[in-house]
Amino acid sequence: MKADPTFWIATRAAGLAAYGLLTCSVVAGPVLESRPFGTRLKVATVTDVHRFLALLGLGALALHGTALTLDTAVPLRWTALFIPGQASYRPVWTAVGVVSPEAMALSMYLGAIGLVIKATVWRALVPPARPERKRVAQPASA
Repeated sequence: MKADPTFWIATRAAGLAAYGLLTCSVVAGPVLESRPFGTRLKVATVTDVHRFLALLGLGALALHGTALTLDTAVPLRWTALFIPGQASYRPVWTAVGVVSPEAMALSMYLGAIGLVIKATVWRALVPPARPERKRVAQPASA
């Protein structure tokens, strides 16, 4: 008798959904900053979409981790979801998968703190996404 593939399918589906949602969220960030569409997209709308996609992605990631631990094909302890190197199955790639959502959660936390603390303190703590360009004086045309 074959094993039930429900958790295997749920694991893969949740992982792909998390990957797609988080990728879209990361793409929405630079769109918010660079405004390639001019004034057609409101900053508040893009910000809301960016945050919503990130939260949905983290939810799908939590579902992915839960399905991984419930799947019996590869034994995985709960601690392996939070501590890199605990999984016996493909330890390097599993460690990358553990560190990535932790970095995403840290990024979301720092973004939330940035909304609360003063801008001068925030700029001292977090480097800008792109360095400021120094304006060079143009020589006067004769």
